[in-house]
Amino acid sequence: MDKKKVMEIKNKDFTYYGQVIINSSGDPVRKGIGGVYYKNGRYYEGEWVDGQRQGKGFEHFESQNTYQGDYVKGRAHGKGTYNWRNGEIYKGEWVDGLRHGKGKWKGIAGDSYEGDWINGKAHGFGVHVWKNGKLFI
Repeated sequence: MDKKKVMEIKNKDFTYYGQVIINSSGDPVRKGIGGVYYKNGRYYEGEWVDGQRQGKGFEHFESQNTYQGDYVKGRAHGKGTYNWRNGEIYKGEWVDGLRHGKGKWKGIAGDSYEGDWINGKAHGFGVHVWKNGKLFI
């Protein structure tokens, strides 16, 4: 069983605070719960496995957009919610950092799309509701 320690790791671009294990070379590897804080304002707080975001987490981007949900190998993968700074929101399934599967997007102009997504784009069966209430199926 891995013996976890809590450490601070700093380099020129970021600081990590959280749980680590020490590998066979004696180097700390992020594993468990921790947060990484970049100098540009971006940060991630959540679960880590083998030095990568993996499990549940929250990410705040330098653009002020946010993602909260599942991660696999450092990317949004599973279920999660992405909020754009302008008020748009997507809640649904992700694969390799892209909207993929079932999900719902709500735009700032009052329109929305709920249905299938493939490689980040609405594709397949879905319903687009326009601000005026008209539907496109």
